Amino acid sequence: SLASLCGLEGALKSNDSKGIDDAVKRMMLLYGITFSIGGIPLLYSSDEVGKLNDYSYRLDDTKKHDDRWVN
Repeated sequence: SLASLCGLEGALKSNDSKGIDDAVKRMMLLYGITFSIGGIPLLYSSDEVGKLNDYSYRLDDTKKHDDRWVN
């Protein structure tokens, strides 16, 4: 979800190479901050590879009402 929050999803959809570069730079900055804080940094599953949101949950009647499934 970090990749989508940093703008990578939108930049890829619009084929914006500068937007893609900017999103990757934002991700690297945020990971740098995360790793500089004391303790054990928390990475959510698939954030480490820049996976985008998955909107297929909207097709499942038991999940479509709950946006937590987007990740």
